[in-house]
Amino acid sequence: MKRNVWKALIITFPQDDAGESEEIFSAFFSRFDICGIHDFTADGRRVWGVYFESGKMPANLADDFRREAESRGIRLARPPSVEVVPREDWHSNWRAYFKPLTASARIRVIPAWDKSKTAPAPPGAVNIFIEPGMAFGTGTHATTRLCLMLADKCIRGGERIIDAGTGSAILAIAAVKLGARSAIGFDNDPDIEENARINISLNDVEPHRIRILVGGVESVSGREFDLAFCNMLSVNFTPLLSPIRTLLKPGATLILSGFLLTETEEIQERLAKAGYGISGFESLEEWGALAARAT
Repeated sequence: MKRNVWKALIITFPQDDAGESEEIFSAFFSRFDICGIHDFTADGRRVWGVYFESGKMPANLADDFRREAESRGIRLARPPSVEVVPREDWHSNWRAYFKPLTASARIRVIPAWDKSKTAPAPPGAVNIFIEPGMAFGTGTHATTRLCLMLADKCIRGGERIIDAGTGSAILAIAAVKLGARSAIGFDNDPDIEENARINISLNDVEPHRIRILVGGVESVSGREFDLAFCNMLSVNFTPLLSPIRTLLKPGATLILSGFLLTETEEIQERLAKAGYGISGFESLEEWGALAARAT
């Protein structure tokens, strides 16, 4: 299968489902290498599109998911289905429901197509303009909002930032607009690079203040950073905790999200082993986020 498509597992919840199943299903998908989850409403029902790179979706995933739901007595509106989705469709899908949102006391996230009709942010606050493109990270997912909430509390101005798995670069952009001196975002997916640069330009951030690197944590050098973001599923961020720690100054902050509330104790233990002390916690829906201090 070509790289210009994704595979998506489409899951439709009944109209009377109020989200009680999300924690169970999020735990189910935490075992897999997914690109992201598109959570939206159609015909009054909640729908999940779980996206995989071509070749990375297990062959029997739809049946496995259906059996998981049945074993827990959870109803679905219809059997899960698999669709092949053109990558360019991600952009139009997001346009249907990506609306301006207030992510924190100082941060508002706004679709790029609303920029011309958006009033300037009040003093001390920032507007973040995002063009979805083919990169995940519009601020609508709970884990991104949690990172923005913690960034609002932690960034004081003048920091050097790392953004692991930068995607749309929303966190790096938010950090710089909140007053950070500079940011480096890195991501293994080369498809994010163009979209990240578009978003940087949309936000009128000087290009030299945010660098986008295609690669893993090894693409970043030095030990001069004051704060790091890491917003990805726990199966993906766990191996990065120690390497990121080597890039941080003593006393620097790691803002970590992408784990379920049921995983919180385990994540705290892993952070302690990697040389961090917990300094803050936030939760939203079934997701958690931690601020940790490099010891």
